[in-house]
Amino acid sequence: ADGRWSWPQVRRAGIGWWLCGAGITGVATHSARHAPTGDLELTDRIVTKLAQSAVAALRAYDKTGLLPGEKPGAAFGMAPGALAVRDPGEEARIKRQLTDEAVFWYALMGTTLAKLRALVKTGALSSEPALHHLLEHERSGEPEFMRKNAFRLLQLHRYHLAVALFVLSDCFEEAARIVVSRLQDLQLLLVLLRRRPDFSGPLLRDRISELSAEERADPWLRLLLAWHTGDEAATSSALADATRAAAAKAASEAIATAEAASEAIAAGGGVAAGSAESIPQDAPLPLFDGALRPVPLPAACGGSLPLGLDVAEDDRFGRAGLDRVSAILLGTAGATA
Repeated sequence: ADGRWSWPQVRRAGIGWWLCGAGITGVATHSARHAPTGDLELTDRIVTKLAQSAVAALRAYDKTGLLPGEKPGAAFGMAPGALAVRDPGEEARIKRQLTDEAVFWYALMGTTLAKLRALVKTGALSSEPALHHLLEHERSGEPEFMRKNAFRLLQLHRYHLAVALFVLSDCFEEAARIVVSRLQDLQLLLVLLRRRPDFSGPLLRDRISELSAEERADPWLRLLLAWHTGDEAATSSALADATRAAAAKAASEAIATAEAASEAIAAGGGVAAGSAESIPQDAPLPLFDGALRPVPLPAACGGSLPLGLDVAEDDRFGRAGLDRVSAILLGTAGATA
């Protein structure tokens, strides 16, 4: 919103699935043949944009009292242009959340403790004095001190800041488990561990073992998980199932469209829009056809990514399966805001 980047928007473009994971140059891989190749440089630029936008959102809220995308008065049933008035407790909660997310993205960007202190001195994080005291504490450079504070933040349900402190103390396994168990976002896990697929693989395999019977029957879900864990046999099986499901869906839709067109012609109405004449002539393509097509980023982000699947404009891949992938794997089902 307002030209700023946000994780919910970027996540829907499949950043984690298409740009992160095993197979990154210089990092041990699950399989040289089937493990996905990560694009560290592009992912790093995206994380930097998210960090900058998080700080901009915090500054804008301090100035206007509005969250990204909000308009004065619109969200409160007030007259257009009227200033927002929130309960003091809600106001404090929002500022904490925005501050935590800003520190979170800067930590994922690889920012050092010294640079975070410099950021605090600019006044960007002035809405959270306790954070200033923590970063300026004489023991803030000690991993054990940071870990103890991270566990305390976990008890307070401040998950983003807890993850940030674990990352700053180089405790990636603890940080990753919070992302999986508390934030419930496997795609964010891949972004966090984009340089540590040795940690992400076991966590993804744990998720596979927890799949329900309905989830196991979903070839799209099995395909993404198998691909990122480097399981060649499971990837091949899921790919074949996904391709068959896509072909069956396309054939069913073509038959339904042709029948509707025939009924329209029989009724003397001519060929209806979207009928047989508009059926695509090319055959359905599998999800991984050797050259993944660009995924468009949200309009606010601008541009598109060189890898991925365009699910926004192409429905030939089985939309029901893709919707389920979005709900389960892209973090939109049960994810903490």
